[in-house]
Amino acid sequence: MAKLKSDAAQENIEQLRKRFEALNEKRIAAETNRKSAEEALEKLRKKARDEYQTDDLAELQKKLKDMIANNERLRADYQKHLDGIETQLASVEESHRAAHGGSIPAEGRRA
Repeated sequence: MAKLKSDAAQENIEQLRKRFEALNEKRIAAETNRKSAEEALEKLRKKARDEYQTDDLAELQKKLKDMIANNERLRADYQKHLDGIETQLASVEESHRAAHGGSIPAEGRRA
């Protein structure tokens, strides 16, 4: 926080020079951080353009939403497929059991 000085309490040249140096170091550090952040941002934008053909945030959010919805559809389809296989397997086992008088031979049982 900046110090407020009254006219009566003037700083000498050495104090002013120290304040200037401290402020200059902060400016240099801030500029370095800004440049690093800009470079990192540009790398991320390039990566987004390369992978998703855009670096527009709204478009990327829409693409993410679409990808999540598509993944959910694929997961639901896979679950239905597995449920169908289990149903068919249970039907085959029941048919086999009925054909063998209620028991399944050891070689026909699932582990």
